[in-house]
Amino acid sequence: MSISTHKVTLWLIAHKYIVLIIGVISLSLAMVAVSLQLYHASGTAQLDLSHPQYRSLRESIQRDQKGTLFSSNGEMSQTVVDEFLSAYDLETLKIKNYNAYGGDPLSDAQLGIE
Repeated sequence: MSISTHKVTLWLIAHKYIVLIIGVISLSLAMVAVSLQLYHASGTAQLDLSHPQYRSLRESIQRDQKGTLFSSNGEMSQTVVDEFLSAYDLETLKIKNYNAYGGDPLSDAQLGIE
């Protein structure tokens, strides 16, 4: 082992925490750079509507409200409770009938996205 290599080794041992911190930060920056490159190269960035340049597109999206929304501060009567329980039972039945071991568990029909 030469003298310069020995000095470097001693310096690394003496400053092992600084070397560790610099190494971890460098590794994390490299991983972020790779993930951002994959994000843009795969086209996923074009689907991300949270980007500021897609603000006008976000406002034009119409959200489909399926199901019944119940007020959190409305009247509490037996009719409302029965209506809620029937909607709850219908959703419970959908979950029980879901076939996770079938041919395509992520198909639109299985997920109810038809």
